[in-house]
Amino acid sequence: MVNRWLSVMAGLFLAAVLVIGGPGEAPAAPSEPDKIVIRLSHGYPVSYIRHKSALKWKELLEKETNGQVEVKIFPAGSLRKVRERCRR
Repeated sequence: MVNRWLSVMAGLFLAAVLVIGGPGEAPAAPSEPDKIVIRLSHGYPVSYIRHKSALKWKELLEKETNGQVEVKIFPAGSLRKVRERCRR
């Protein structure tokens, strides 16, 4: 179970890195890069290790991107309830 969680977190981290550092042309003039905001919602209470892992991931991602990426975490279904996320 822990390995699966780590795999999911690693996948999210790689996706964020690809979005931030993907190939592209250099801008013509230096400009302020747009800030990327990631909203992470989960249904686990804040006392669970999965929430604590998400906080650590947020900390590392924001540190490694020098604040260019901001992660907002919504624990315990505070953004949307689990059943609402599963509906189409």
